[in-house]
Amino acid sequence: AFGHCRSLEGIKLPCVSTRLESLHWEMGPNEILNEIEGMPGISMVGGEILISDAPLEGGESWTVCKERLNRILGLLAYYEMKDATTLLELALWKANILEKKIASDDNRQTSRVEVPGPVKDSVEQFISNNRMR
Repeated sequence: AFGHCRSLEGIKLPCVSTRLESLHWEMGPNEILNEIEGMPGISMVGGEILISDAPLEGGESWTVCKERLNRILGLLAYYEMKDATTLLELALWKANILEKKIASDDNRQTSRVEVPGPVKDSVEQFISNNRMR
């Protein structure tokens, strides 16, 4: 599509960069950044993900770039879901503590709530469906 565009130096992906910055869990961003660093032609520049035109000049196709981008998007989606379910569990735990008016730390631990697998699956499906809109 841009093969004959001589002024194209790269493509910035600000929406993907914003999603990466919004992750709360430390392992997610680190794993994704490590993945980006290992991908030729894709880098972080000024906090934004940039796809350089260099790999395309070297004979790689857009298909290869799309595969790399899909890998990054897949990791983002995984860690976003992890964040969402963790926040849900924390909110339910807090609601349980407030409902029972628990003051001591020992009793707080026993009030911890874990979201069952089927509920997590439904929440993840809901989040992913709403993110695509």
